Amino acid sequence: MKILHWLQGLYNRTNKAVKIAVLVSVLSFGSVGAYLEHNFQFISKSLVPAIGGGNIPDKTEQSTQIAEDSATSGGKKGTTSEGKKSTSSTGKKPASSSSSSSGGTSSGGSSGQSNGGSATPTTPSSTAHEKFGMSAPTNLWNQRLSEVGASNINFRRIFYQEFGDSLTKVSETINAGMTPVISWKTGSYSWAQVAAGAADGELQSLVSRLNAIPGKKYLVIHHEPAGDGTASDFVAMQLHALPILGTASQASVGIIANGWWWSAQNQGYSDSEIAQWIPSSLKNVCDFIGADTYQDDQLVEDGSVKASRLAAWARRTGGVSALGIGEFNGFTASSITNVMNVVKADTLFKWALVWNSGPSGLGTPLEGARLQAFINGKSTPNPT
Repeated sequence: MKILHWLQGLYNRTNKAVKIAVLVSVLSFGSVGAYLEHNFQFISKSLVPAIGGGNIPDKTEQSTQIAEDSATSGGKKGTTSEGKKSTSSTGKKPASSSSSSSGGTSSGGSSGQSNGGSATPTTPSSTAHEKFGMSAPTNLWNQRLSEVGASNINFRRIFYQEFGDSLTKVSETINAGMTPVISWKTGSYSWAQVAAGAADGELQSLVSRLNAIPGKKYLVIHHEPAGDGTASDFVAMQLHALPILGTASQASVGIIANGWWWSAQNQGYSDSEIAQWIPSSLKNVCDFIGADTYQDDQLVEDGSVKASRLAAWARRTGGVSALGIGEFNGFTASSITNVMNVVKADTLFKWALVWNSGPSGLGTPLEGARLQAFINGKSTPNPT
């Protein structure tokens, strides 16, 4: 090290010609040459490997961010909607009022669910704010779009009751430059009947009609299934029907579950309970797993807790390549900000759609501070 300091002093005190002579004289001492290059930035970087046996990185070099696929934004119009009520009146398991107050984190854990904390955070990509979309009634769509601003509203939630319903809104959505996230109820068919093949003709016809509409599509059968049938019938239906829908052009298929399964409150499900509805066999036919993550009406837990635990579950149990938030909303501005930050920070999430439908309860339309929180959230890929 004394030699290096002596050379450094000599180097600083001499003119350029002498400096060149000094550097040439030490070329056989690779580590010394690399030291001088790195500290005096005189030798070309292209010579460093030959001199020192390795690269010396530029001090101003920055790490690059991971790019993600995302849809382009554009004008938007048209969708159907479903009414949403507050948690206490939807038939969902009631939230416990004994846990921490609302916010982006929770210290609690669902009964029987191990390792249920937040997912490993990842660096937001430069397009993270392009993951967002919206649901709104057809007659109010233009108004709601104007209120939130069309920029970075790249996904549109569409609901159908039967496989044979018109796909006009799908065409309108794609033509407007958005990607539809579509779910069908099964009409007159029970889940068991769909699983047995009774609806195959209508499903195959649906595929043909979807093929006539070029563009990316996310397809779901019976979102939020809890309370509408048994887990075994739900899984059997999905295992039979999703591979049929998956043959549609540019289609991704999956499920949208009840978000409270991933609650940190007493209502939350354990991994084994979730596995009854989403076993490995179902993961194998899904391109994505989604859930609806609302703030509860007691303001105990906002949607960010459920979203974080959903991502943690996906990584812990494996077999999930992508996540989505089919619906989210909250009674407070911070609850909306928190869930958007979780989505932006985690590359597993591909889309999250605010339920801006109303008229009240969990889907109370965005206004005031809640509206501004959503606008701010989609304006930047970084946490807000």
